[in-house]
Amino acid sequence: MKRLIIVVALLALLLPLSSLADTSVTLNSTVSSFSGQTTISWTPGDVPDGGYMVITEAHNSAGGSETILQLAGSTDGSSVTTGILAPNTTYTIYVVDSGFNILDSHDYTMPDVPVFEDGKLKDTSIKVSIEQRSTNLNGKYKKYNPFRASEMETIISEKTAYPCMKFQMQMPQLAYERSFFVQLVYESPNGCTYTDRAQEVTFNRVNNGYQTLWWEDAGIDFFDKLYSQTGSIPRGQYKIHLYWDGCWVKTSTFQVE
Repeated sequence: MKRLIIVVALLALLLPLSSLADTSVTLNSTVSSFSGQTTISWTPGDVPDGGYMVITEAHNSAGGSETILQLAGSTDGSSVTTGILAPNTTYTIYVVDSGFNILDSHDYTMPDVPVFEDGKLKDTSIKVSIEQRSTNLNGKYKKYNPFRASEMETIISEKTAYPCMKFQMQMPQLAYERSFFVQLVYESPNGCTYTDRAQEVTFNRVNNGYQTLWWEDAGIDFFDKLYSQTGSIPRGQYKIHLYWDGCWVKTSTFQVE
């Protein structure tokens, strides 16, 4: 996690300064997606020392200039499969070498997706709750209601604590174990989009009642990148989009004052 943070922070500084390198790398005109995961492919030339890194930059949903870069993956091959590309979002994808030279870039628009439904299990079957909080360096949580931008910026800049969310999903009684590829996509009031979670989640079979799973620190990377790459935590309404296997489940909202 720390390496990813360092790499993306460096890229935020270095990518605008890098020029198009002399290379035969050519990104394909389309990407392929299945169940929430997307494969980005290219035609390579000679593989550079250190291989390739693939960086995503979600276009600002409000039409502004603020954006957040994310590392999609690294490889010595000619493709990377990632879960961080969110539906209904346009991205600029960069393939870079270990010197942060841009080998190629291409814009892709991800399509909208259907509402989640898997047999009798539907989007309305899943209950979601969120709690605004921060965690300090000792793992102690502090609740907020609501967040305040000035305090969030202070604790991030001073590295005394990190804003985050407790994000909880509750499932009804299940007849058998179910696994889904889950994406948590944050959207800020100033139009920045960031996929904070992209991973397989398994819900065990239960005979009675509900099963509840949660993340204690969802959004910790999002808030950190939002501040470090754009310089502020904007006030207003934020959205958290929840997708399972590439289908929309819920959109939750919260305020930052």
